[in-house]
Formats: sequence, C-alpha cells, structure tokens
Amino acid sequence: MTTTITTTSCTTIARDCSPIIDIDHEDGTESEYDSFDGLVNPASALAGTNYGSLYEMTVESYGMKVMDSSSTEGKLNTRLYIDTRNAYYEDSSAYTILQLKSDIFEYIGRIEISLITGFVYPGFIRAHTIKDDGGIPILSTPQYQLTDNEHYIEHYIVRETYDGAEDGKFYFYIDGVEKYKNDAVQNYNTFSNFSELKIGVMDRFMTNESGAIYIDEIVVNDIGEYIGPV
Repeated sequence: MTTTITTTSCTTIARDCSPIIDIDHEDGTESEYDSFDGLVNPASALAGTNYGSLYEMTVESYGMKVMDSSSTEGKLNTRLYIDTRNAYYEDSSAYTILQLKSDIFEYIGRIEISLITGFVYPGFIRAHTIKDDGGIPILSTPQYQLTDNEHYIEHYIVRETYDGAEDGKFYFYIDGVEKYKNDAVQNYNTFSNFSELKIGVMDRFMTNESGAIYIDEIVVNDIGEYIGPV
C-alpha cells in the first residue's frame, strides 16, 4: 500500500522546514559544499531551477557537506531531486547517490540505484538505514522502478526513544508518495547523531558505464517534518 502526501508541504510554509543543510546551487558555484568534485552547471538544473550538480558515471565523485556541529535531535529528513536519464550502465550494476553519516558509522542512511538483469532501464532505486539488532545491521526498502523523468525523493529516519523501545522510524518517499514505512526500527545506538552528507556517484559496481547523473535541491532537516517539492 502506498500513501500520497496531500497535506501542504512545509516548503510552502517556511523555506524547506528549518533546514540544517540547504544546497540549491543557485549561485552557479560549488560554494555550498565543503568538498566537491562534480560539476555545477545550468544543464543539470532540476525542479525548474537555474543550476544543478552533475556527476560522471565513469569515476567515483561526490559533493560533501560536513556539519559545523553534529545534530543530535534524533530525527533526519533528506529531500533531493535526481535525474538518471543521461546515466548509462549495463545489467547487474549499482551505485550510491546519497550517504548520511554519523561520527561513528559510515552511514546511517543511504540511497542506491541499480539495474537488475532482465528489467527495464533506467533501473531501480532503494533506500537503506542502519539498525542495532545483530545479524544483518542494514534495513533496506524494496526496489522501486524509476521512470523516464526527474524525481524528488525523501529519506526519513527517527531514533528510538530508548535502547530496546523498537519505535524508531524509517520512511521512504518518491515524488510525494510514501513507498515504505517502518515504525519499529531498533536504532538507538547506531543513530547517535548526524554529522556529514555526501551526494554523487559512490560505491560504484558498474559495467560499461557512461554519461552522468544530475542531483539538485538537497535539503536536510532535523525537526521531523516532511519537506515536499520545491
């Protein structure tokens, strides 16, 4: 079952819901990042804006934003626009476009794009988060088919109220539609804080890749509010 968000997005109430990170590229430079090895240009602008970011598929490349002071609010919502229509690769390929890091763990949130043998290009998208309970410490959504359009996606996690409460949250939205919802995540120890964002083409496992992915309008807040479209 999927749920379409019909309430007014907080983008229309206040600029993207009190963001702790807000990268829109609209000055035409990489100044909003702490490090950056992609390209900011008009051709990669999404959501009707003037500039966006471009990352080549043939190399590991990303933009990184480090928090001046890590967030310990225990809530993290991330919205970004993506366009994969000019990114090319063959079956059984995968790459990461978003990493949300804490001081302790390499990622507390991640979004991945892949192309599965026998399925239709431009491939699939899914989200991950990390959890406390042993065995496999990664919680993943199902794979969702991308379409031949730009998309805005949201990755939302909330920390457990105490260790063992099993009331942490992990939601995933595509174009305003709730694709995945889990209200029983154990993540009190693994989601201690948020300190760094990376976007781009990372953890590449690809065959005959070419072209580029476009990413734009990246917003992160820690107040637990759905962000919505630009």
